Amino acid sequence: MTLPPQGSIQGKSVSFDRAAEFYDQTRGFAPGHDLPAVSLFTRDGQLQPDQRALEIGAGTGRILAPLMHHFQGQMHGIDISSGMLGRVSQKVNNPRLHLVLGDALHLPYPDDYFDAVIGVHIFHLVGDYRRALKEVARVLKPSGLLMHGWGQRMFDSRLMGVWQHAIGEENRPDNWYGHEDNVPFLLEEGWQPLPTLHTYTYHEDKAPKAFLDSLIHRHWSQTWTMTDEHLQKGIDAVRAYITANYTHPEVPQPFQQTFRVRAYHPPQGAR
Repeated sequence: MTLPPQGSIQGKSVSFDRAAEFYDQTRGFAPGHDLPAVSLFTRDGQLQPDQRALEIGAGTGRILAPLMHHFQGQMHGIDISSGMLGRVSQKVNNPRLHLVLGDALHLPYPDDYFDAVIGVHIFHLVGDYRRALKEVARVLKPSGLLMHGWGQRMFDSRLMGVWQHAIGEENRPDNWYGHEDNVPFLLEEGWQPLPTLHTYTYHEDKAPKAFLDSLIHRHWSQTWTMTDEHLQKGIDAVRAYITANYTHPEVPQPFQQTFRVRAYHPPQGAR
């Protein structure tokens, strides 16, 4: 069963302009872990200095900025948020970097242009992920790869389960990005996975209260279209769970963070 795009709004891709100020604090890698995590993208791609790579949904450069330490070729990034791209420009000043304001549904690049396209936590946010994948296939060279990355936070998953149950989404498929195996929606669209799933695992300290605060301040894109009443129902449930299970919720607790990358060839006959 093909999974619906959970974050997109009525066929429109979601802009993160409102999140530019706090995005890195709520989604970034823990200090010292960005370079080794992002190095997973070069394991299968074996990108060379004379090649081109594109990240769709480049955001604030969480992936793109450290990737430029591993990849010495031409790096391109596209995002629909000018605020997010502005953050990238503040982090990276390099003539090898080319940023474009645009939508993954209409990639402004020629056919067969890139040796690799990178996507991390993006396909559920575009208005039509099938169309976006067709665009990715179009701009990839015949030998090119889609490098798909996703993360999983074991500590947050307990609180996320309480949140999803409270807002009536406990039955929502949670394998949009996949876990140990391949990503279901990519397989259903005919993308052909390479055998190796690359994984980087580390531990990070985070306070349970930080998860609650992210909901209260609507840091997550899922909360942006929720009514105050619907949001408050979820907040109350998470707060009750934290009160019952954590004596000092403001004290950081250790949790496991896993980042995964798998490379895919485009579907046969995609072009």
